Formats: sequence, C-alpha cells, structure tokens
Amino acid sequence: MINTVLFDMGGTLEDIGHSRESELECGTRILRYLRKQGMDLNMSPDVFIQAADQGHRQYKSWADRTLRELMPYEIWSEWKLKGLDLDQRKLRAISEKISYIWEITYYQRKLRPDAKKLLETLRASGYRLGVISNTSSLTQVYKVLNEYGIKDYFEVITLSCMCGYKKPSPVLFEVTLAEINALPSETVYVGDTVSRDVMGARNAGLALSIRIDSEMTESSDYNLDAGTPDADYVVNNLFDIFDILEKVNLKLA
Repeated sequence: MINTVLFDMGGTLEDIGHSRESELECGTRILRYLRKQGMDLNMSPDVFIQAADQGHRQYKSWADRTLRELMPYEIWSEWKLKGLDLDQRKLRAISEKISYIWEITYYQRKLRPDAKKLLETLRASGYRLGVISNTSSLTQVYKVLNEYGIKDYFEVITLSCMCGYKKPSPVLFEVTLAEINALPSETVYVGDTVSRDVMGARNAGLALSIRIDSEMTESSDYNLDAGTPDADYVVNNLFDIFDILEKVNLKLA
C-alpha cells in the first residue's frame, strides 16, 4: 500500500518560470545587498548577472555530471563570483542570503492552484507527506512553503545543499525515508522532470513516480537519451494524484 507521498518543489508544488526581467531583478537585488555589506562591485545589474549566470551554468553542468550539491558559500566563491576581488570572510557570512535572493528572484514562483487542496486531502486520508528539493539555498524552501501556508503539511523537508547530493542521486530519497521511517515500496515521488525526479525515484527504488509538466521540464530534460522511460503516471493537474493513489491502493488491497 502507498502511504507516503514526497514532492519536488519548483515546477511541481509551485509553477516556476524564468525571464530576462527576473534575471535583471535578481542582479539588482544582489548588488544592492552586497553594497550594504560593504562589497560594492561597481557593476551594472546586466554585467553582474551575465557573469553570475555564466558561473551558475558552469556549476549546474558540474553538479549534473557529479550529482553533488555544494553549500552556498562554495557555490558563490568557486563558481558564481569566481575571480572577483571580494572579502571572503564577508562573502561567507552572507552567502546564504544571496543564495536566497537568487532563488526567489532569478526564478518566478507561484503556488499551483490545486496544491493546497491536494495536500489537505492527502493528509486527511492518512498519507504522510514530504518534500525533496534541489536548491542552492538553506532557507528558501522553508520560507516559501511557510509563505504559501503549506509548510505544516510536511513531516520532512530534504534539501540537496544540506545533503551534499542532488537528484537523481538516491541519497536524498534515502535520507528522507530514513528520517520518517518510511519504506521505498510504500512511497511515491511527484516531480516535473524525468532527468531528476523520475530517475531519482527509480534510483531509490520507490514504488511509483508521477510527473506534471512545468515551464522548466523541457530545459531540464532536453538531453535525455531516446527511449528514457517517463513516469508511471503523467498528470495535467496536481489533484489527479489523489485519484491515482486511491486506485493503486485499491488494486493492492
């Protein structure tokens, strides 16, 4: 019987997008914050975000290849702001803050309309809930879930930057299941990508994977090998998941 449902964050519980405007807003806010901390880079938001985004893409390529996730200071000092003359002691102290700013402004985020209804229904039906997210910020997922008013639905929240690994590594799933004492054979994972979420769930031996498309799906999955299997179920809206789980459990009863 399926009794545990784990969710991806960006693209799954929330719609997520990215635009030139969000990039410039991100650059403006980080530069403003750096100046307040006595680190004026004397760069325009456009020049800054081009440099930081180049480092970001290089980091993502390395992380996707190694399935490792670094802590915020390592990401900024070794990748996004590499080569800039900055006080490393000050940068270490504020690295989480600028990671948080990056996550909430570089990407445009909004809770999916049916997310809260689904979580309420699942919990009322006895399912245990959790979140597993690839993120460079130690605080963003917690804060955003709290702002959405859904944080208390989850028994466990596992972040890649805390584990040192990112999906599709099974480590995040194994840590999560161990924390709430759940069995892989009784757990389903819901995400928006094949390359991270579906493959991660399979690598961890979970019972089922469910996928919902997001704006980021194609850009994340563009280089998949032909014939890579999709999720066990693909849905158009989140609430379809409840009906799927009920039907699966009825067959298993």
